[in-house]
Amino acid sequence: MSVNAAFRTVHAARQKVHAAARAVHAAVGDVVRRAGTGRAAHGLAVLGAIAGLSAFGGGVGPGALANAADTPAPVAAASADAPAPADTSASADSAVASAAPVAMPTAAKIPSYEALLQPNAFYCGPAATRIALTAHGYGPSFDDLARALGTTPAGTASIFEVTRVLNDVYGYERYVSVELSHRGATDAQVEKLRDDVMKAINRGDPVVANIIGTVTDTAGEVHSYNGGHYVTITGYSDQGEIITVADPADRVGSNEYQVPLRVMADWISSRGYSA
Repeated sequence: MSVNAAFRTVHAARQKVHAAARAVHAAVGDVVRRAGTGRAAHGLAVLGAIAGLSAFGGGVGPGALANAADTPAPVAAASADAPAPADTSASADSAVASAAPVAMPTAAKIPSYEALLQPNAFYCGPAATRIALTAHGYGPSFDDLARALGTTPAGTASIFEVTRVLNDVYGYERYVSVELSHRGATDAQVEKLRDDVMKAINRGDPVVANIIGTVTDTAGEVHSYNGGHYVTITGYSDQGEIITVADPADRVGSNEYQVPLRVMADWISSRGYSA
């Protein structure tokens, strides 16, 4: 075989490899798109099941999302005569290696949510969970969420019920429960709360907290729940030193206030939060 013939054979083989790689890339992209729309459809279906409806929110039902997901993206045909693409792996690797970690902003807030007041003395769990869901456009009724959470006149059992319902709606383990088993948060628990809140808020997820006791906010107002209560964390400032709380039982002002991080951690201690 001549050198030219050998070169053409190698070139053709390379083109087949590149064509296969492009086909795999397109297939992976299609799977990712299906997963995303599938999760959205699942959330709508779960909320529909909670409320006894077939679809939830905006007139978009699981069927419409499924139809969109079932439409594959076209895969461009590869030409055997096309020149091989330049190898950019080295430059891409160097760019990744030189990229610095992205720092969290010193302050952040959930841009949009609905902080309705709870309709009775024991619906704080459903109300706080609903605030978290409305940040992503879900708006189930208090009664529907109370049934899903197992809420009774004695309240909602624990933060684990909140985490379960949130993850049922989203269709995957988006939230985890963090339990602070003793009164008085440790330094490590305070720092973990800061880290969890900052990460959750910056990905657009409010944090639901189960609290007990009495605190004074930064404006000097006292909030006392000696029998336990649920609130929703919707923001932070001063690098996480100040926590913004949406309180579904606070009927003073806008039912939103700020507390210091350490105060928030102690308020949660012996209970837990979902982030």
